[in-house]
Amino acid sequence: MPKPLWIATVTAALVCVVLGRAAWADDVAACQRKCNSQCDGASNKASCVGQCRRACGGGSSGGGGMTASEEAAYWAYRKSRVVRSEPPPPKPKTRPKFELVSIEPGAFVMGAPANEEARGDSEGQVEVTLTRAFLMQKTEVTQGQYYFVVGQLPATYDKQCGFDCPATSLEFKEVALYLNALSKLDKLEPCYVIGAESVEWPKGLDCKGYRLPTEAEWEYAARAGDTTNMAATRNAQAWYYDNSDGKPHRVGTKAANAWGLHDMAGNVTEWTWDQFDYALPGGTDPIGGGTTVDLKVVPPYVNRVQKGGAFSENWTTTRPAYRFPNLVNSSSASVGFRAVRTK
Repeated sequence: MPKPLWIATVTAALVCVVLGRAAWADDVAACQRKCNSQCDGASNKASCVGQCRRACGGGSSGGGGMTASEEAAYWAYRKSRVVRSEPPPPKPKTRPKFELVSIEPGAFVMGAPANEEARGDSEGQVEVTLTRAFLMQKTEVTQGQYYFVVGQLPATYDKQCGFDCPATSLEFKEVALYLNALSKLDKLEPCYVIGAESVEWPKGLDCKGYRLPTEAEWEYAARAGDTTNMAATRNAQAWYYDNSDGKPHRVGTKAANAWGLHDMAGNVTEWTWDQFDYALPGGTDPIGGGTTVDLKVVPPYVNRVQKGGAFSENWTTTRPAYRFPNLVNSSSASVGFRAVRTK
């Protein structure tokens, strides 16, 4: 039976601005790797990969909230697209372990130096200053955490890995809905106003509820003071193509970085808030693309940034500077997220 979740939602967009033949070849190879990963499990993988790769030539440019009935209808719609071969396990009766790490303000150089191996054209270095301390989830959001908060499992639940595997195959809108629901659970203000065609973040970094990290916050936390491509710690900290056996792993099973965060490199790629642009957002507390996300997937295909690399990808994606552009309606077994909130 066809799996409409994959065919209808799996797209990836890599904007190929050619600065030279070698750079073009690198972009095409990266697109192919990502599309193969995104379409893994699709009933017609060849068609899915073809659709995904056509999006790699797309361009990149630099409402009111949902009512309770609209939100319920949305979740019912998403649930109807999930095809399971067996019933899901019971929802956890108690809240799964949820830990946050305090990240203090600071300054760093974002991006990669020109001589870094596998450096991408969109990784040109900029200076960034973060003035707000923030709390970042110690691990990626798990299947069990997502199930407890939302009341249903993502499409990619694997009983062999269980509730401690990352929650994946979630569109940008679903991530925002989860984070708002998590804020309400913890009696915090929801950060997002979610409409049919947009997700707005009205208070920006001043909101004290749960949200996605900005790209700058994510990279600052992933580096934990390290200015290298982190080759020295890669095998200790990251599940990636060479050591993952082609599957995601329970969160927190690799070593934490210097600031106590697990799986910032590898396991699954993670959504950030920022819009993808070839120039990194520098300066003080940057938010790439502003505080509104357009949910309409139309040309010129504005993308959001995903960071961290995945179990299905090679070592180059585990570099802190690595960034991948993807459409808001994309969902993949190799993409998850983690919660953040301003202190």
